[in-house]
Amino acid sequence: MSTPYPHILEVTSNITLRAKAIKLTAPAIGGLALMFIGLAIFSNGSWYEGIIGISLLVFLYNTRDIGNHFNVSYFKDTSLVIHESLESFAPLNRWLVANDSKEITSEHYDELELLVKDVRIPYLDEKLKQVLSYRKGILTYYDFANLVFMYETFMRLQQHKKELKQSFKDRRKNRR
Repeated sequence: MSTPYPHILEVTSNITLRAKAIKLTAPAIGGLALMFIGLAIFSNGSWYEGIIGISLLVFLYNTRDIGNHFNVSYFKDTSLVIHESLESFAPLNRWLVANDSKEITSEHYDELELLVKDVRIPYLDEKLKQVLSYRKGILTYYDFANLVFMYETFMRLQQHKKELKQSFKDRRKNRR
């Protein structure tokens, strides 16, 4: 299956894989953090073991909001959380976006332009203009990822609304 947005698909799949890896390894990271802190406190461990444990706890604290965007499970595919409106879409966690402060490539600009033309959403057009004016015409990978996931949320929200309408119509038919 060919997609008109291969670079967008690559970025979103990498973010989804990072979210899954971070979320699924969080219990192990927490255990390691407590082990290092316990070694530093209760045994002959040195101060750097305590620092390693504390830094792992800080990492867990900084990545705690991944569940706001992704439903991660050991047994199911990782899926994007559908927000009720685009205004309630919180920014992605910076740990999920590789090279978050670098400018995107020209291919990414082209695909985003094509996406904006294909899907006309005034709110997201305004967001894009706002980001470009704030960054003085430069779009970073972090901004790019947030905009793309907002577009995906909008598309899934529209699909979800259509499915709800269809299910209500089916219920009415079954009652008669």
